[in-house]
Amino acid sequence: MGKAYIAGAVRTPVGNFNGSLSQMSATRLGAIVTEEAVKRSGIKPGSVDGVFLSSALPAGAGAAPARKAALDAGLHVSVRTAFLNGGPASSLLAVLFASSEVSRGSSDIIIAGGMESVSRAPYLLDKARFGYRHGNGELIDSITNDCLKDSYGGFYIGESAETVAARYGVGREDQDLWAETSSKRAVESQKSGAFDAEIASIMIPVGPDRFASVYSDEGPHKRDTLRLSLVPSLFREGGTVTSGNSSGISDGAAAVAVVSERAVKAHGLEPVALIRAVVSYATEPGMFSVAPAGAVKELLKKAGLKVRDIDLFEINEDFAVSTLVIMKETGLDAARVNVAGGAIALGNPLGAGGARVLTTLVHAMRSRGARTGVVAASSVGGEAVALLIESV
Repeated sequence: MGKAYIAGAVRTPVGNFNGSLSQMSATRLGAIVTEEAVKRSGIKPGSVDGVFLSSALPAGAGAAPARKAALDAGLHVSVRTAFLNGGPASSLLAVLFASSEVSRGSSDIIIAGGMESVSRAPYLLDKARFGYRHGNGELIDSITNDCLKDSYGGFYIGESAETVAARYGVGREDQDLWAETSSKRAVESQKSGAFDAEIASIMIPVGPDRFASVYSDEGPHKRDTLRLSLVPSLFREGGTVTSGNSSGISDGAAAVAVVSERAVKAHGLEPVALIRAVVSYATEPGMFSVAPAGAVKELLKKAGLKVRDIDLFEINEDFAVSTLVIMKETGLDAARVNVAGGAIALGNPLGAGGARVLTTLVHAMRSRGARTGVVAASSVGGEAVALLIESV
């Protein structure tokens, strides 16, 4: 098996639900990061073999969303594409598939990641195709139906977080404290320019012949950490999970260029990381948010490493409680986890969430001189993906 490298990693700013990126379709966001990943890696567009992109909410995005994003990015019509449907882990799964293809020599250059426009997700009208014989119809929110509610147990994912909190004995105060930590780190990262290198700014129309540039994440400066203890619980009376200690559903996209050693030599590329190992993992649907714990354990076992051997960890923060439990179960040091802030502060662009944390990890490792890093994310249904990278 050959080696698989990351030659470049880029993301859009993360926009709040119905916020700054709400006018952009998922495929347009996907095209932006695909084009930027190619450009920043020094790759010629005609040299790209494939584009693997994911999204959790493809309804209304048009046929073959990954294909549309790839062609809109200016890639050659010969490029192969694959579309994955799922939550944050799915965009890491796209990287897993890309790494597998590159390692076994089937491809040399693949752009992999995810794209999401939660703001443009449509409402669904069940039975409309067959007609209503009598009574009222119901509009179904595709966001809730396809992402925020488990299709197996019928529970809202926040209820699962409450179950995790009860099972592991994690209280409200600890969850709010982690949310505050995540927010403070994200705000400081914005102020210091820590995210600048990983973000591709976006021009959005704001009027006739007028455009504005969106170049920073919308979430951190809109979160009031001083009032976290006053936010009511969302899913259970007297519960611990709130909108303050959970990630918000968001718009955004992220992509990495996965390249072979042959491509590095042939095109004179300068990879930023080597993909050492990738694992996918699954557990019971109700425990989906802590599935990354199992994925990280399997990953380190596969690589023959211990937690102490890893410099930085990026865990997609869907809920504060899940991040706290993952750290506890794997023995992670909080000082090495989500050092620039997590999805609670930045927002969670669902199908692009895993690729977003991978992009942030790549750049955090470079800026901090870290040698090794692990990224992990889960998806509703009980699945998770974890990936180990090493600086080049």
